[in-house]
Amino acid sequence: SHAAAALVAHRQTEGAQLGGLRDELARATVEQRLGGDRAVQLEAEAELLDSQIGTAKDKHVRLSLEKKLAASSQKFADAARLSAELKALAAKVEADRAAHAIMGQQIEGARAAVGAAAEREAELQRELEGEQRDLDQAKWRLLVEHEEAIASVLAEADAADGELLRVELGNSQAARAQLRVKWGWDESGRPQATEADLLGIGGAADEEEGESEEEESESDSEEVAPAAAAPSGFSFLAAASAPAPAP
Repeated sequence: SHAAAALVAHRQTEGAQLGGLRDELARATVEQRLGGDRAVQLEAEAELLDSQIGTAKDKHVRLSLEKKLAASSQKFADAARLSAELKALAAKVEADRAAHAIMGQQIEGARAAVGAAAEREAELQRELEGEQRDLDQAKWRLLVEHEEAIASVLAEADAADGELLRVELGNSQAARAQLRVKWGWDESGRPQATEADLLGIGGAADEEEGESEEEESESDSEEVAPAAAAPSGFSFLAAASAPAPAP
């Protein structure tokens, strides 16, 4: 049928349309993983170098003490040898510090690359999901048309063809059931209302009801205010109309 041919064409279109995005997403995932591995490796090397610098500092302190002892004991050869060792050690510490600083910059760059790759991966994932949803919506409509076409000829089919048609109908319904589970659609293929949507609707209704009650309260206050002043005016009029007491 036309609907069946359209479903076959849809599968081909889906593969061609999503293939590029899937490949790019796979590359972004690999880049993120490799960048993360590189950052971890650099951090480990920096930690090791930092430990070596600390060890060299401790050695520098020890050699300095040995040099002082050698000089005080007039062991000038030992003092000269220790002085040369201290000079070489100081140069090595400075070189290690410079390497450690460069390594820190490399770590920052690796982390930034990992972050960029993660953002790109998330962007591609959202794009791929949107494309897939649009394609699945089109597939849903084609499945419905396919089922309608099957139903229109099922009653007139013979036993053998009828059995095949019922199997095909069941497969189509199962495919739509999978799409419902995948996207959370209702029986009509539309997104179901989430709990947040329901709460949002309820919140708007409560707000309107609260505004209505507030308006009614203000209206009641306006009506009650003159009535509260009535007894005072009435007492004044009654006192003014009362006869004066006899002298």
